[in-house]
Amino acid sequence: MLTRFSLTGFLLALATFGSTFSAVAVPPPNNDCANATAISEGVTLSSYNFGATDSGAPRADFSDLNDVWFSYTAATTETVNVSLCGSDFDTTLEIFGACGGNVLALNDDSGTCGAQSVIECLPVQSGQTYLIRVAGWSAQEGDIAI
Repeated sequence: MLTRFSLTGFLLALATFGSTFSAVAVPPPNNDCANATAISEGVTLSSYNFGATDSGAPRADFSDLNDVWFSYTAATTETVNVSLCGSDFDTTLEIFGACGGNVLALNDDSGTCGAQSVIECLPVQSGQTYLIRVAGWSAQEGDIAI
């Protein structure tokens, strides 16, 4: 049996019964440290923190939330720069030696690109993996360029 369905009638019925729908944001896949997205030196990766939750990681009290995680494994012993310039919201940035470990470096607003964070001249050891926490200052969300 074929029944004709009216979208307008359906929406009117919903409004009549007071039903409302709201979008539920799904956290990004790198929402926690254990699922950090790998990044490579010299490559800008586009990501986001829409729907991210607070991981509860130790932080420098930036009033930041909605964090996502990236991992970087150093190919050589050297110094590296980590930049969020090009992100479209006010970011915070922290580097850890391990999930749940101590903060090795941090930045809120950089002199390089304003409200986006940059860590310069971070000493890294060959073969060591570093965990990078990117969050939104005051729970801001947006697109990330790392």
